[in-house]
Amino acid sequence: MSASSTEPELPDPAGAAESATQSQEALRLLLHTTPDEERRRRRRAWTAIVLLMIILSLAYSDRSALAVGATEIRASFHLNPVTYGAISSIFAWPYAIALLIMGPFVDRFGSRWLLSLGTMLFSAAQLLTGFVTGVWQFFVLRVLLGVGESPGFTSAARATKMWFKDEEQGLPTGLWNSTSALGPAIAPLLFTPLMLALGWRGMFVTLGIIGGVMAVVWLVYYRERKPLAVVDGQVREVHVDSSHKINPAEWGRIFRHRSARFLAIGAFLGGYQGFTLITWLPQYFEVSRQVSVAETGVLASLPYLAGFFGAVIGGRFPDVFTRRGLDRITSCKIGLAGGAIISAVLVVPALLSHSLLISVIFLTLSGFFGPFSSSNAWTTIEAVSPASRVGSVGGIWDFGGFLGSGVGPVATGFLLQLSGGFVLPLLVGALGVVGAAFTYWFGVRGRVPDPELPEGAIATV
Repeated sequence: MSASSTEPELPDPAGAAESATQSQEALRLLLHTTPDEERRRRRRAWTAIVLLMIILSLAYSDRSALAVGATEIRASFHLNPVTYGAISSIFAWPYAIALLIMGPFVDRFGSRWLLSLGTMLFSAAQLLTGFVTGVWQFFVLRVLLGVGESPGFTSAARATKMWFKDEEQGLPTGLWNSTSALGPAIAPLLFTPLMLALGWRGMFVTLGIIGGVMAVVWLVYYRERKPLAVVDGQVREVHVDSSHKINPAEWGRIFRHRSARFLAIGAFLGGYQGFTLITWLPQYFEVSRQVSVAETGVLASLPYLAGFFGAVIGGRFPDVFTRRGLDRITSCKIGLAGGAIISAVLVVPALLSHSLLISVIFLTLSGFFGPFSSSNAWTTIEAVSPASRVGSVGGIWDFGGFLGSGVGPVATGFLLQLSGGFVLPLLVGALGVVGAAFTYWFGVRGRVPDPELPEGAIATV
């Protein structure tokens, strides 16, 4: 690693016993010496968050475009349910594998280029879907869609880590994390009239064009912010030594760190319930509660709507504790583990109550606390990761959640067939979330070391 001095020396630290917190504050005073500089930083940082919300909402809603046009597409290509189901699901595994790959790539090349290229790729896949002439082309383009969307959240986490102070990171994280609920919620509202006006092919072409424009806007506007550190009493830019760039050996070292490993295990356990609700919740209302299809569409959307607000509020949650002096990792883990447990507990009265109203209320509240917890998962990732490794740690966590989500719907189907009702499979999912909460609380400890910094250096953004 090499470092070049870019700021004057800090004031004498008044002895070797000066705390890391004091050094961080002294550094911040040097970095933000005028109100104008601070306002410029905050304006650029928050504009980046707005762009991230638009891009990530588009990415999550793009996944639903196929479902919006399903009837017309199946009629055009004479698709049976099995083939259509395969086209819908082929997105998932390329996306999951790419999560592990793109995390280190985000660390190595930065959020600016990776997110822009990823957005261009998934937008191109959407645009070309409007011109397909055969079934095999759907499969290829859905694979490209998954790969293109994979850098999204890890790029957002890195951008947040680079542009916001520790005690500021929660709210922006909650905002971009809320797009996982916002995107699926708005997709039918926006895409259905678009399809009725332009046809399903015109809908895909339009979405591709919009995504391409956003990719260019992000590339033009966003700039990487160089990591800074206190090294031997000086503020220095951290330059990446080629020997420390992400490679398989370095990735393995990150995964062996207990915080990264237990984040992945917790994500696996929690992913079961999250995607089980997505897959089976409409059928739960129709079969177990005898609700009409029309009413089911409304009721099943309520947890997603609540999830949007839960994600935003959950992101804000750890900032409050951090500003009051609590350790950042602990502040994040309170919301991460606490939100998960509350989400799981609320499922129980929803399943056992004979009242549809009570069931809907508790499932909606559970839908609030699930994203509340996941926003705190991302703030935890940002807290335990150095700026040079946040993409890798985020990719590991995201991949663990995907594996859990892949098991959940299948296991639910088996338990549903075994028990003849939804109570057992959804309770098993709730127990998995409780297990995730304990895993997060007791397993995630300490920060992943930054190989770019010499011993004793204090990292900051």
